[in-house]
Amino acid sequence: MSKGFWVISTVLLLFLGIFIFWNYFLKNDVVDEPVVKEDVDATWSGEELSCVEFSCSNLESSNDRISVVYHPCLVKCSNGYKISESGQFAVIVPTGYELLAEKHLDDLQYCFPLLKEQLGLVPFYNKVYVVFPLADESKSYASTSTSSIYYYRTKDQLDSAQKSFKKRSDEGLNFGVGPDSCINAHEFTHIFTGELHLPRWANEGIAEYMITQMPDVKDKPSYCADDVLHFKSLKDEKFEPYSDLSKSFGVPDVDESNEDYLYETGACVFDYISEKYGQDKIKLIMQRFAEYAANHEPDEIIGKDMNRFSSKIFIREGIVPVIGEDAKVWLKKMFNL
Repeated sequence: MSKGFWVISTVLLLFLGIFIFWNYFLKNDVVDEPVVKEDVDATWSGEELSCVEFSCSNLESSNDRISVVYHPCLVKCSNGYKISESGQFAVIVPTGYELLAEKHLDDLQYCFPLLKEQLGLVPFYNKVYVVFPLADESKSYASTSTSSIYYYRTKDQLDSAQKSFKKRSDEGLNFGVGPDSCINAHEFTHIFTGELHLPRWANEGIAEYMITQMPDVKDKPSYCADDVLHFKSLKDEKFEPYSDLSKSFGVPDVDESNEDYLYETGACVFDYISEKYGQDKIKLIMQRFAEYAANHEPDEIIGKDMNRFSSKIFIREGIVPVIGEDAKVWLKKMFNL
């Protein structure tokens, strides 16, 4: 046989070996991208609550607060926590608070189409969790991480919430959960916008603004005056003139005295856009920036100095293309952005 024949045979065998190695050893390790479900069955499935234990093995302590990186770690057990699931939603509660879980599950299924319509977005993750870990008095708060909402509540708070639901049930009244309501509006909004890498004032502002846009609320935020925006100081409970949002970078003060300022003044930006340009422009802004974020790495959006850099990008790539260059004028004048 000729030398050429052996060369060709060797090359073919080499390619065959690479093909076999890829298919049987490497390909199975490739993780598919999450599939986003466009539609949701807005009914309670009535399935039995399966017993699970909320494991803290994937929790990390940070500044005396617990943050969850990706998803709740669930381990089947005989007691501890229980889960209610329907479609792409799940609510996890300590044993004994199943009514609370059921009503929050209903709420998620009503919230989804309302927020989807308002924001013009679909969550990146195909499963959304609401988790109620028991908390001590110093750690009662709410947070959102990727596909999960966490309400750290004390036993007294859980008892009070479930008692309220039970009382209304006994009286034959509704639970404050229905097609026009969304009690999880703020945190659920973070699920929709989590992959956009918004500046912090916009991230909290749009979530706070969405609370006011639910059909059973639908009202101008009480903390936004007609022409002069105000925020309510949590520390002294007074309405004060707004200050610039350029000071909103980073985390709230230790005593959280600037918390309402950050959340509510941020919401007033979106309220002003709605009043001046129309409610539909907010959806277009979010969609425009979602498209930009999908085609850029997080580091390109967040930048080295994080929120300050991303504010400029959010204004340039999200707000200005939708409502025009004049946005730069009032954003600077009113919010120092």
